[in-house]
Amino acid sequence: NQVAKDGLEIDFPISHGFAADFLGYMPEKITTITIWRLIEDDGGYQVAWKGRVNGTKPVSTKVTLVCEQIFSSMKRNGLGPRCQRLCRHAHYGRGCNLSIDDWALFGAVDAIDGAIVTMPAAATKADGYYNGGMLLTNDGTFRYILTHVGVTLTLMRSIGALLQDYANHGYGNNYGNVYGGIAATIYPGCDHSTTTCKATFNNLDNYGGKPWMSGENLFSKSVF
Repeated sequence: NQVAKDGLEIDFPISHGFAADFLGYMPEKITTITIWRLIEDDGGYQVAWKGRVNGTKPVSTKVTLVCEQIFSSMKRNGLGPRCQRLCRHAHYGRGCNLSIDDWALFGAVDAIDGAIVTMPAAATKADGYYNGGMLLTNDGTFRYILTHVGVTLTLMRSIGALLQDYANHGYGNNYGNVYGGIAATIYPGCDHSTTTCKATFNNLDNYGGKPWMSGENLFSKSVF
């Protein structure tokens, strides 16, 4: 095996401060790992391995960081376009071609209860408009929006930085809302259907699905 091309696992005691950030879920930003090797002949160092953390395996006494060689993704075969009824493009991404900035709604979070946030600006759109969308905080953290009903947004999970910002204002659920709220930005989601693509985003020219494709699987039938 060539060490420079292999994956790597690094063990930390479960009490280690750095490893504690990986308990429960991955940090918001990419964590890179660089291992240096000392060359005794010339007293210098050279990079022996470089990669990033892409998973964890916590057990009772330790946390194992599963690391991927940073260049390995460049050597993988890319997937060809999928043939499916729903749009295959990532929303606001390549192929979809919508600019995420054009759909931003700026507002303030008035109350927080774990993964549930209250944002009055969201009520300017119909219920469900922000389902599958994103909420962006001032520190650059994105969080997926599961449901949107009136002023209430339910996130995939809570945002530590937002909770801390809320607490730093000296307010909590027992003392009322933050005066003026905490600034945040929300973006509508897409269910990848032709209906939403046309009615909400007027982007049907870039639709990446095949809504009229047959439901018959040609690979499981005999053809003569």
